[in-house]
Amino acid sequence: AGKDADFFFAEFLHGTELQKHFKEPRKTAFLLQLYVHQGLILLPSGRCNLSVDTLAVDGAALRPYLEVFLGDTLVDSLRDSPASGGSPTFHYSKALPVRLPGQSRLELRLRLRSDGSGDDPVLGSTVVDLQDRWHCTETLLPRAKGEVPLESRTLWSPVVAPLRAVGSLQLWARLDDPEDDKSCVKDGSWPQELWPLGQEHRQVEVRVILHTVTQLSFPL
Repeated sequence: AGKDADFFFAEFLHGTELQKHFKEPRKTAFLLQLYVHQGLILLPSGRCNLSVDTLAVDGAALRPYLEVFLGDTLVDSLRDSPASGGSPTFHYSKALPVRLPGQSRLELRLRLRSDGSGDDPVLGSTVVDLQDRWHCTETLLPRAKGEVPLESRTLWSPVVAPLRAVGSLQLWARLDDPEDDKSCVKDGSWPQELWPLGQEHRQVEVRVILHTVTQLSFPL
């Protein structure tokens, strides 16, 4: 009897046999659609080298920017286009293929860009459990209706301010079935009340240097 039980158990663990006990294979591939609107920086008082008014470290002016991690992998960085001020606006939109449970950890990290040498200091970060979000009852109904609830996530940093929030990010994050066209949020479907005109319009100055001119003639 013992040998028969061991044989049955070994066969039961076989992948093909195990799948027969489920109605359909468990889905692992998803599309993460992420939109980060803006942030709020709350630097702790009593730190002389950090100031929310100037966003400076040791007297050097800095600018906040986002980093996006899936698991331990850095998938995007906005270092080349940092924001500014204590309430930085990011207007960041990204669609990423995700495989669960291997990539269930989404981390949004806020760094302060430095013009000096060395690594940019990390202000804080927030972590989203994507697998929990997919199965959470609070997100099932909005997802079925095609809605994406806006959320404000707290930024934490045990180095800068242990047990205290250092800021927040206003965003929405949604998982969809990439094979289901009806469930996916189309491009440009971020909250229009937050981003009505797309990229923020700013007045800029353009300077052009004319280096060389050839075959130019003037009438006499």
